[in-house]
Amino acid sequence: WSFTADILVFFSVVFFFIYFNRTPTGKKFFFWIISNTPVASDLIKKVALVRFARTFGNLIGSGLGIIESLELSSKSIGNQNYSTAIEASIVSIKNGVPIYEEFGKYPKLFPKMLVSLISVGERTGSLQSVLSIFADFYEEEVDTNLKQLTAILEPALLLLMGLMVGAIAISIILPIYQLVG
Repeated sequence: WSFTADILVFFSVVFFFIYFNRTPTGKKFFFWIISNTPVASDLIKKVALVRFARTFGNLIGSGLGIIESLELSSKSIGNQNYSTAIEASIVSIKNGVPIYEEFGKYPKLFPKMLVSLISVGERTGSLQSVLSIFADFYEEEVDTNLKQLTAILEPALLLLMGLMVGAIAISIILPIYQLVG
C-alpha cells in the first residue's frame, strides 16, 4: 500500500460523491442529510419559503393566474418537499379550494403566519403585497440565521485548522527526533 494508492483511493471517493450527487437518488440522499441537520434544516426551510413567497407574489403581480403562478413557483423553489406539496395543492385549488386551506394541510412546511397572511391576502385581493411583506420578513430571518451559523462555524473551523497544522507539525518533527535519538 503506497502513497499513490492513497491518492487514487481519495480521488476515487471524491469522484464517486460528485457523480452520486448528480443522480436523482444522490440529490435526494444529500438533501435528506442536510435537511435533517439541526441548524441547516431551519435555514433551508426559510430559504425555500422566501423563494416561494417572492416568486409567487411577483408572478401574481405581473398578471399571471394563480394556477400558473403556483406551478412556476413550485419549479423554482429548489426544494423537493415544497414542490411536491404545492403541486399536490394545485389540484384542489383548481377545484375552488382556497390556497390557505390547502397550505394549512402542510403545517411542517408552511407556517401558520404564512397561511394566515395568504388568507387575508385572498380575501382582500392584496395577495401580492402580503407575500412580498412575508418574503421581506423571512429574508431578514435568513440573514440573521446565516450570521449565527457563521459565528458558530468560525471557531470550529479555526480549531480544526489548528489540529491539522499540529498533526502536520508532529508528523514532520517526530521522525527527526527519532532519527536524532
